[in-house]
Amino acid sequence: IIKHLNKYKLVYIFFGVSAFITTSLFFSLVELPSPKKDDSKSLDTPGYESYISNRLSKPRYALEFIEAYAFKENYVESNYQQELSLNPTKEDLGLKFDKYSGTNQIEVLRFIFTKLEKKDLTKLKEELLNFLKEDSIHFGIYLFDLKRGQLLEINSEKIFPPASISKLPSVLLTLKDIDSKKYSFETPVVVKDELKHTNWDTIGQYKEGTKIPLKTFIDAAILESNNSAHYHLHDLLGGLSIVNKRTQIELGAETFFLDPHQATAYSIATVLINLYNGNLLSAELTDYMINLMETTGADLRMAIPASVPANAKVANKVGFLFGGNEGSTYSDAAIVFGEKTDYVLVVLNDSAPDYPYGYIKIKDISEKIYNYLN
Repeated sequence: IIKHLNKYKLVYIFFGVSAFITTSLFFSLVELPSPKKDDSKSLDTPGYESYISNRLSKPRYALEFIEAYAFKENYVESNYQQELSLNPTKEDLGLKFDKYSGTNQIEVLRFIFTKLEKKDLTKLKEELLNFLKEDSIHFGIYLFDLKRGQLLEINSEKIFPPASISKLPSVLLTLKDIDSKKYSFETPVVVKDELKHTNWDTIGQYKEGTKIPLKTFIDAAILESNNSAHYHLHDLLGGLSIVNKRTQIELGAETFFLDPHQATAYSIATVLINLYNGNLLSAELTDYMINLMETTGADLRMAIPASVPANAKVANKVGFLFGGNEGSTYSDAAIVFGEKTDYVLVVLNDSAPDYPYGYIKIKDISEKIYNYLN
């Protein structure tokens, strides 16, 4: 018997895991008819029987939720469900469970799967295209609703100059190296004249050879969009070719570079979605990065953040060019933490009014999207 089990143990493990996953998906995702006393289905909870109630909708929050109850006895009084009612909010999204004991002393284990009702994003896309008109060819837009799992794209694979949004990869890769203990925030970085953008910015003001903590470069690159800090981080990471390769492999972005100066709305959004989901950094450094992006200077928050309510947080990185060979551009990329849902929005542009007026259309796009989703 022992030889038989050792020989086929992987097969048993495979079927066991498959059965568990199938059961889990069934109870969390499938909408079942109203239960009857004699058609209850067992959970993997010893001593309990269960059923899933009718799907309910709470218009106040535009949320749907499915409640699954498990009972020590195979019945429940009708008024007991009323005692367990709830008004879900954004924080209730996902699968949770609670234990209750009602007045009739029946112990209940309640499983709740909550999700937002879907939106018709085709209507929103039509509204955006009607707003942009002939200028739509100059915009790349990628919108992903992080709670509903819905997507809207306009020229999302078209290549645009990212400008200072390209600072995101170098900062994120540096933070990944801090996570891996290669560096720390206190690691001294030597200032080099050849890596200065100007001699008067936060980094450029220091003399050649001055040692500054790595944290100063990270913060300046995001909070001020400091170019000197950006160039020093690129140098620390090993140069453009290494940064570009790591951006693709570790951040999941196929086209998102400082040099060649190219990015797509899709690639930038992929990085922000991974950041939001905690796939890039530790929880501590994920919070640190998002907090940096939420507290940038007012002149860097004139586009996507400017058109959402004050109680909605926005973690963004703006990029713009003016007066150079690539003309005037204005782009913004953000994670928006809205009232009802969170979403990633990237709006790239390759033909904008002269600085500082390039932000206006993106601000209007952001307002339309926030109002539609929330």
